[in-house]
Amino acid sequence: MSDTWGEEPLFGIFRKIKKLYPKVPLISFYEGDFHLYLKKAAWPQQWDIGAICKLTRQVGPDTIIELGCGEGRITWNLLQDGFSGRILGIDNSISAEEGFRERFRAEPRAEFALGDITQPPRHSTTADLVVMGNVTVNSFLNDDDVKAVFAHMDRSLTAHGHAIIGVYQDSVPERFTQLSGAMDAVQLTDANGVQRLLWRGVDYQDRDFRQNYFIEYQDSRHPGVLGVLRERIWVSSEIQALAEESGFTLRDVETTAVDQGGANGWPVDALLLQKGS
Repeated sequence: MSDTWGEEPLFGIFRKIKKLYPKVPLISFYEGDFHLYLKKAAWPQQWDIGAICKLTRQVGPDTIIELGCGEGRITWNLLQDGFSGRILGIDNSISAEEGFRERFRAEPRAEFALGDITQPPRHSTTADLVVMGNVTVNSFLNDDDVKAVFAHMDRSLTAHGHAIIGVYQDSVPERFTQLSGAMDAVQLTDANGVQRLLWRGVDYQDRDFRQNYFIEYQDSRHPGVLGVLRERIWVSSEIQALAEESGFTLRDVETTAVDQGGANGWPVDALLLQKGS
């Protein structure tokens, strides 16, 4: 995430806002008010849970690491599905850490470690399974970043441990063109109970997916706050190839589909990979 406007292109209303109000802050999409938005939008999602739980039962792990865990949506659902071992959630968001610890304050099996999963692990946990749900892999913008994530997995896993990664099927990227240029607004109730509007604008070109966000304020912080989210849309065959290059073997695939938003109905592969085999 860049903290300077010159390194991220803006468009439409967002560029105008920045010109009129140069002191409008740009914050991480995963912190503060944007985390609150994600918390309400992402936590109820279930579309990938069935596939992840099925593959997890197939592995039968004692210890799991959830990568890019946010507030622990997948951790929560794995425990609900009957997993009885220990789960470590890892994320680099302070807001995610606060939310995770609050949600699991009475659950000693769920722990959190702050960390960047493109770097060597800072924790001492060795797991039988690592899980990266949704299509979180899109957060990594190039081959080297994805390979760094696989290196993190490799160091976090037992000798023949497994990984589950959700990724769009190969036919999906062409569908993103229909989203490009779209803008919408949704109501957001903030932590103080104030009703505000969150605006989102979308741009997509050749696997590069940008979303710009603006949340209005109605007090001394007028006019609001801006956030930028940039993703690279990966597909199943690409991630399988990078996994193989990193020493992982494909063991199984469960197919699911997004069930909400602009990507409603788009197919996703939950890949079950094994280390060192």
